[in-house]
Amino acid sequence: FGSPILAFPISRRLMIRTIPRRERDVSWVVIPSNLADPLVPAADFLGSLRHLVRIYLPGGHPGLESVSEVTGASLRTLQRRLGAAGTSYSELVDEVRLEAALPLLEDPTVPVNEIAFGVGYSRPAHFTRAFKRWTGVTPSTYRANAAALG
Repeated sequence: FGSPILAFPISRRLMIRTIPRRERDVSWVVIPSNLADPLVPAADFLGSLRHLVRIYLPGGHPGLESVSEVTGASLRTLQRRLGAAGTSYSELVDEVRLEAALPLLEDPTVPVNEIAFGVGYSRPAHFTRAFKRWTGVTPSTYRANAAALG
């Protein structure tokens, strides 16, 4: 809301590729128009890129090459824009995964394994290691601390 968006035709080559789906995935995707526009401020660029990554998380995050193909921006342009914003694609994906995981961990009815798959990890152990790297605690410890505070 309040952000410019652009619906665009998708090439036949891209349409034949399969994307892993889960029940909660969206059935359509609208890509924000500012991803490929070098005149858009970095904050809007990063927000749009975060939005795109978030859409695809349940099936595993898309590689930067896929993002380049979907948005029509060159791989190098995306890397340059990310660098200008002071981040990298892998750091951005980690931030999106953490932002998606935190509210889910605060709900004790959602199993940690389901959260791991929901934020794009193929194995819960990989999620646990990444979460500990991001926060300094395991997902279970974070959940216990959130319950004690809440």
